[in-house]
Amino acid sequence: MGACCSKGAEVDIDEVNRANDATGGLAEMYEVKHLLGSGSAGDTWLCRDRASGELLAVKLMQRPIPPLMGTNIMREVKIGAQLGKGHLNIVKPRELILTRTHLGLVMEYVAGGNMADYILKTILLKFGSFDTRDGLVMEEDEARYFFAQIIDAVDYCHRNKVAHRDLKMDNTLLDDCDPPRIKLCDFGFAKWWSQEPQMTTITGTPDYMSPQLLGAKACHQDALYDGTKADIWAAGVMLCVMLIGRFPFEGQEMSNATNLEEVSAHVWQQQNKAHWYDNPLIAQDTSMLSSECMDLLNRMFHLEEGQRITVPEIRAHPWYCRPLPPLYDQAMSAIMREQARIDRQVASGAFLNKDRDGALKRMVYLAASRYSPEQDDPALFEECDGAGGGAANGGTSAKPTPGMLRKISLTSVNVHEYEQPGRHTDLATINDFFKQHSPEDGGGISPQTSLHEEQPGHSRIGSSSSSSISSL
Repeated sequence: MGACCSKGAEVDIDEVNRANDATGGLAEMYEVKHLLGSGSAGDTWLCRDRASGELLAVKLMQRPIPPLMGTNIMREVKIGAQLGKGHLNIVKPRELILTRTHLGLVMEYVAGGNMADYILKTILLKFGSFDTRDGLVMEEDEARYFFAQIIDAVDYCHRNKVAHRDLKMDNTLLDDCDPPRIKLCDFGFAKWWSQEPQMTTITGTPDYMSPQLLGAKACHQDALYDGTKADIWAAGVMLCVMLIGRFPFEGQEMSNATNLEEVSAHVWQQQNKAHWYDNPLIAQDTSMLSSECMDLLNRMFHLEEGQRITVPEIRAHPWYCRPLPPLYDQAMSAIMREQARIDRQVASGAFLNKDRDGALKRMVYLAASRYSPEQDDPALFEECDGAGGGAANGGTSAKPTPGMLRKISLTSVNVHEYEQPGRHTDLATINDFFKQHSPEDGGGISPQTSLHEEQPGHSRIGSSSSSSISSL
């Protein structure tokens, strides 16, 4: 639901600041480098922490944020804070900040761009242009190396009862290791479940959405689907695109689509026409895939949710279990060692803090209002962690900078950091506020507004009308 924390085109920061202070006062705390990207929720900036020197990505959302956006931000931050610290392949949120003009989510910076850019660059390097391809975009070994990391992150989410619901190339970042490591980002459409992963909100990006979602939308029916099986379908689409550079359910008629409703309908119709590999736009490409790879994709693209392959079955599949070449095998071994260390920290309860959620709710609630001078009252910050860490952390109690109203760490295990002065709006009132603006299934966006507001053709790779991509 917005720009991810990876690199993008540079802009003249001085010119932007002079025009409208688009960085929301970040320069008081960070060295603002350049704009990484823009999304429906806000802009994401590359910044360097003045104290540590670390590069960070900061997503800024202008105040007052709409109430429904506040609900989505709360979910993204809470899920990201819970999951990100526990898995190497998920982007880690660091802090939530509030300035007089913006709410900001501070995240780790992932320097290698997203998978969409990686695929496009690979196509240009190997074939010169999209239309002159005469082989696989990625060899199966390279695709399996990336796919194994994606599945491991998705499995971690599902074991923690979270469905991502917007897995796609644009939300899959790569770091600057050689070979790169995967980082999933953007949990704005993600959802927790308690007993069973049955969900009702139609959400996602059309090319990656399962038939259960697109069918309900096309037929104007209520949706009921398994969030984990929707993620598996989307992961299958990603694997297909990594291998052949095309979406499995493209159609010639896509070039005539003028809005998201038509794109969704065309993808759903293609899903139900025939086997995915019979699609004439990709038949020549799929003929280059191994029989084991085809079998895995067939099972990921089973139209019936109940018959679709599960994550444990993917892990046991012959294609998934093939030995990797030394370069990728050594990289995967290093990832597994580092993940084992993180697993031990999670098992010890190192990242749990029940007081954090209340503090986050108060901040997002305040961000839904315009700035007022009363918010500068120092009493509001007596027990909040400032830019340098509070007394409870062994330092002095820091006050906010002139443009900074509040700063909450999403990684601290210090309970005092999340305490709030009594003069704040009581938490019961804030809970009622979020309840009034939450969708029926407890997280997600209404069917009318859930699909990303992108122009048809801008979210596609190798469509019949274009040989380039700008977003996946």
